[in-house]
Amino acid sequence: MITRRKIVGAISAGALAPSATLAPLSAFAQQPPTKVWRIGFLTPGTMPSATNRLAALRAGLRDLGYVEGKNLIIDIRASDGIRERLPGLAAELTQQKPDALVTASSDATASLKRATSSIPIVMVASSAPVERGLIASLARPGGNITGMTLMSADIAGKWLQIARELRPGASRIGVLIPSTTTDNPVVEALRSIARQIKVQLIIPTINAPADMPGALDRMRRERAQALIVQVSAVNLIQRALIVDTAAQLKLPAVYGSGDFVDLGGLVSYGANFIDLFRQSATYIDKIFKGAKPADLPVQQPTTFECVLNLKTAKALGLKIPGTLLLLATRVIE
Repeated sequence: MITRRKIVGAISAGALAPSATLAPLSAFAQQPPTKVWRIGFLTPGTMPSATNRLAALRAGLRDLGYVEGKNLIIDIRASDGIRERLPGLAAELTQQKPDALVTASSDATASLKRATSSIPIVMVASSAPVERGLIASLARPGGNITGMTLMSADIAGKWLQIARELRPGASRIGVLIPSTTTDNPVVEALRSIARQIKVQLIIPTINAPADMPGALDRMRRERAQALIVQVSAVNLIQRALIVDTAAQLKLPAVYGSGDFVDLGGLVSYGANFIDLFRQSATYIDKIFKGAKPADLPVQQPTTFECVLNLKTAKALGLKIPGTLLLLATRVIE
């Protein structure tokens, strides 16, 4: 018969046996706290217009082990399309002493560059960063800025080509592009190509969302025959108005991203912005692990997308050329 005394004795003997495995005392010591990384994100647009980009950035960071609320904080500032607000927002972000900063445009990058020369900056959607003086070169950016650049100036000719395929013989093409105080490489590229093919460009001044109605009215008054819309904070904020006006004026419009086509725009061609923002997480990870921005080459887009809306084409009475159908990576029917 096994008594309670025998059971207790057996347990005590086992606990005191030399062969018993005891947990090391270090296991009971307090573990060092997990490092909480801080990122500042500056967009020239609105919070809603940056939602998809931020989601892609967060997804890329999660894949690398960085999770908000656990080991990551992201401070976000949006200028709502008002360029003059960017310097103040850049100063706010740098005062938070982040481990890295992420920008969503050339203007945002420039504002942060003026605000700090020490905090690493990862630019994601900056156009012509060398020409704008943001970095020394793509291979060796120097300073505290690295990341990925758009190839807007390089694909400007593609936008004009698509516009002319959609409206053969068009001689007046409107361009909605952000106005800047310095030479815009995209505008220069468009003008150079337009001169070669004898096309007049209609380029209104656009500095803020409030300028858009007047810019679109100019397209009507000057009888634009097609429209090119670059991706910018103001254009994204006013994308519904742009798409609706293009439909009313029966203008075949070529956009720089699929955001416009998803709202009913005709066609887009450009870098995959979601892919760019997701890839930017790898730069942030390298910086967190000790890499210097000056030593990280700036990458150009490797993934381009062409989104085509056949419903819009039908409403405009357009026959889509076979070359454009073959170019399309996504078709909305």
